[in-house]
Amino acid sequence: MLKTLLEYGYTAYEQMKKAELSKTSATSQAPVSTEARPQHVLLSGETFVPERKLTIPVSQLRFNLGQETAQLQHMLRKKLAEAGIPPGTQVQLRKTEIGTLAVEARLPQDIKDKLERSLNASPEMRIQFNRVSQHKPAVEFVANASRLQKLYGADNQALKSVVSGDASLNSLQDIAQRLQQLRQTQTPEKPSASEEKPFELAISI
Repeated sequence: MLKTLLEYGYTAYEQMKKAELSKTSATSQAPVSTEARPQHVLLSGETFVPERKLTIPVSQLRFNLGQETAQLQHMLRKKLAEAGIPPGTQVQLRKTEIGTLAVEARLPQDIKDKLERSLNASPEMRIQFNRVSQHKPAVEFVANASRLQKLYGADNQALKSVVSGDASLNSLQDIAQRLQQLRQTQTPEKPSASEEKPFELAISI
């Protein structure tokens, strides 16, 4: 009986030993990745984090500006219809130096004066005109600067100052305000002819 127990113990020991050897062999044969992760290390030893590429939302800005311009045109057409302006009349709307809206059209002076009074008496009309007149130059600036940046392949610092890396901060109003701030710090004493030209809205009813 003692012999049987010894044989049983020896057999169990041999099975455990084989199991351990099998586990060790499987572990040693497992593939080990030797692929090095890409790193950007400066000569100083510091890790360099590449700057995220700035996304220029030109198409979205143009779309939003188009919607605002269409709304302004709709408001102007409504005012022209209320004033009884004949169909086919060419009308230009601009802002004077004192901030009032002025009409350029082949109309009798009394009718034009009445139309201008109606336009200036409408806060919605003046707010919408001011909005479009501020946003249009901003969109044109971003579109031109983006085109030049792609053409020459160099970063445009002025464009980076106007367009935020956070897409949620790139509304027409945000960009127009940054552009205005940029021009206030960089505009020479005498503005260029393109900057002196006021915004005008031309429409035909």
